[in-house]
Amino acid sequence: MRQGPSKDTVSEVDQPKLDRILIVFLPGLGNAILLTPMLQALRNTHPDATIDLFIREPVVKSLLKPSRYVDNFVYYDHTGTFLEVTNERIQAIKRLRLTNYDVIFSTGWDGMNKESLLIGCLRADQRIGYRQDCLHNLLFN
Repeated sequence: MRQGPSKDTVSEVDQPKLDRILIVFLPGLGNAILLTPMLQALRNTHPDATIDLFIREPVVKSLLKPSRYVDNFVYYDHTGTFLEVTNERIQAIKRLRLTNYDVIFSTGWDGMNKESLLIGCLRADQRIGYRQDCLHNLLFN
């Protein structure tokens, strides 16, 4: 028999008000399907927040745009020479730094700390991600 929420459940009263949310999502299309429940939960919990999604695969935008869970997609082209890709990343970081986010979510770990370094360059009150890379304690809350 179900008894209602446990004392460990976060109530709506405990939810912080978030106006600007960024989700850094660098994997491809397959993982985008797994991201959808997170986007839905964020939208349901924070219906008035602006949710931005940083992606490197344009097909992810095609998949998620109809859901209306994401307000803005920030894309960078990861094909080309090392210098071209580096320039694309720098330009994307400059665009993202124009906004002070309430929270940034890292959805994965790329094994080379690129995602952590990117998130460390952005403005946010909180950074939430996995503890799998060596930069986590330096760059995340």
